[in-house]
Amino acid sequence: MPKVAYYIDPLLEYTVNHAEQSILGAIPDLVSALLPAEQVALTLDPELTMESHEGLELVHLPVPKITWRSRERSRVAVFEAWNKKSPGTVLVQFSPGRFIPAQGNPTVLFTTSEAILAAPRAAQWAAAHTIVLPSAAAVEKIRSAFPRCTSRIISRQPLLEQPAETLGWAGQEQVKLKYTNGRDYCLYAGSLSASQGAMPALKAYSLFKKWLMTGMPLVLAGRSTEETADLERLLTTYKYKADVLLYPDPEEEDWRNLVAGAYMLVHTQTTGDHYPLEWALSAGTPAACVQSQDLGEWPGDAVLWAAADDHDQLAHALMLLYKDEGQRNTLIEKGKKLAMEYNREHTLKAWAGIINDRLAEIG
Repeated sequence: MPKVAYYIDPLLEYTVNHAEQSILGAIPDLVSALLPAEQVALTLDPELTMESHEGLELVHLPVPKITWRSRERSRVAVFEAWNKKSPGTVLVQFSPGRFIPAQGNPTVLFTTSEAILAAPRAAQWAAAHTIVLPSAAAVEKIRSAFPRCTSRIISRQPLLEQPAETLGWAGQEQVKLKYTNGRDYCLYAGSLSASQGAMPALKAYSLFKKWLMTGMPLVLAGRSTEETADLERLLTTYKYKADVLLYPDPEEEDWRNLVAGAYMLVHTQTTGDHYPLEWALSAGTPAACVQSQDLGEWPGDAVLWAAADDHDQLAHALMLLYKDEGQRNTLIEKGKKLAMEYNREHTLKAWAGIINDRLAEIG
């Protein structure tokens, strides 16, 4: 019987982001969608354990011996030996920089355009039989850069978050009392890094405050990064610092509640971390977003859009969300409808279909 193997080590590294953690957490559900196919998770970590799951076996590959060859070549040699003993296997991978070629077996790579462009030049990700990117825009970007891969690149938006619950009036009031002394707030939810999204949010918020003279605070909530200390120093001289509240590293439940309790979300992340927007759409929080390759066309007209680096346009979007009740209600309804149609279940069904196509090819 054909088999599916998931190479999970790149999803276990200390530096993985929330999106990659969500992929790891979704693998058991993907396994269920692919039953009765035999499925294994491959690791080089001899101490790794995982909860048992029907249909999924954890396979510890032998730790490569570091000889005169590089560590990477030794790792590839271990996989080559396993691959020769496992014909008829679809190898599923998630990191172009840590890609393992599988001679004789088909491979499926789920990744982003940013990850491909950041991969070392020697990386062999282009050998994948199917390369799955988040959006049509990301597909065109990689096809232009690597035309030899054109026929093997497709798009499927990786929406893997569990939906955030709508809090209702009483729940929203509790969240506001906890974080903003009862005030409605605009929320930036993402990496606490000036270079990865917080700075555009702050610039747009400055214009929003200047135009409307509102007391609505901006809440910055997300994961700390190496640049968080720089962001904190920047905030000490920010004109509206008294109305900016910083909450680093919230627990996921608190983070979801912050999204669900917000008056509006300003989504300026341009990396693959778009999970706060998934939460917002399902919870009924209207959002203003900057355009990015990997976010692509998925939210459609369920959000207000601004061009990247156009802080005026983003501030105008925030102003509309603040003042136009009809616009807000329309976006909330569209967002909830979109979240019902495109979600974790939809994504896993699409991913299972891609893998099943490869399984069918090897019989």
